[in-house]
Amino acid sequence: MTTVTRTVSRRGRARRRDQVLYHRLADELAGLIERRALRAGDRLPSVRGWSRQKRVSVATVLQAYQVLEDRGYVEVRPQSGHYVRGAPALPPSPAPRRVA
Repeated sequence: MTTVTRTVSRRGRARRRDQVLYHRLADELAGLIERRALRAGDRLPSVRGWSRQKRVSVATVLQAYQVLEDRGYVEVRPQSGHYVRGAPALPPSPAPRRVA
């Protein structure tokens, strides 16, 4: 019974550590975007390339990119990659009203 408890505990710690890691990676890229080191339209590093550079799994990089997409920092272009999202378009201003 003790072995089962330890196994579950280790899995829980591993999940928390992975969660912190992909949030840390997302925060790093978000900081680059906020400081304008990466600008609207710039392509983010490839998933595999960044995985090798940061020495993390491809799944961890994908999770980090998903966090950035959820936060509105990046957009995915199918078969092209992840790109820094441009400023959101402003809604059209209302037409001036004529006072009679």
